[in-house]
Amino acid sequence: MVLLLVGKNEQERIAVGQSKILVQIADKRSRSHFILFLGSIYLVLEEMMI
Repeated sequence: MVLLLVGKNEQERIAVGQSKILVQIADKRSRSHFILFLGSIYLVLEEMMI
């Protein structure tokens, strides 16, 4: 919901910030868990766009 309200530059900043956080999470956990985590985020974002 929040992503739809902010401008494109804001979205890019948010995306960069999230990707850095995700990389930190990936370092702590195994790769398979990380891939599942990314998949779930993708599905949620896809549902929000519809």
